[in-house]
Order: sequence, then C-alpha cells, then structure tokens
Amino acid sequence: STGVFIGIGGSNYKSLMIENRSRIGKTDLYELSGTDVSVAAGRISYVLGLMGPSFVIDTACSSSLVSVHQACQSLRQRECDLALAGGVGLLIDPDEMIGLSQGGMLAPDGSCK
Repeated sequence: STGVFIGIGGSNYKSLMIENRSRIGKTDLYELSGTDVSVAAGRISYVLGLMGPSFVIDTACSSSLVSVHQACQSLRQRECDLALAGGVGLLIDPDEMIGLSQGGMLAPDGSCK
C-alpha cells in the first residue's frame, strides 16, 4: 500500500476564488470542492489509485516537515509500504502578506527559511 501525506499550511486561494466567482456570478461545485484543502490527500490517492493512509496536515509553517515525519512514522510502523509526502503553502492575497510582514513573520530578504 502507498500512503499520501500532504502538508498544507496556509492557502487563501479558495477564498479569493470564491470572492472572484461571486463577482461574476459563476460558482462551480467541482472547483470549490477541488480547492478545499481537507480533500487534497484523498484526491491524490483516488486519482493515482493509491490505497493506504491519506492525510492532510496543517501545522502552519511546519506542515511540510510534519507531513514527511508522519510519512516516516507510517513506514516504520508498517502502515504502508511506500509513502508520498509533500507540502504546499499558497499565500497570494497581498493583504495577508502585508500583515505577516508587519508581524515579523516573513524573512526580510524574501527567501524561505
């Protein structure tokens, strides 16, 4: 079996998409459910035909690292034979980025740490 462990620590894409769609009067059920972070790992498992543990992990900035850790734990405990682990963080709203910057939560040089 193959487990899927996806760390998603922050994404305002869905809310921006909903806001944009409401302005133009079009809402697509599949777009909305496809951008819901809670279904990401299950969707990957389904599309790739994978059977095994399937998790979305949100621990803010450490989501990707924690997803890799959970994948390793699952392999050690023999819950799966293979593991697909990764992460995503998509913050595209300028207001959120400004707030994070003012709060000292972003690197001054703009690089990931």
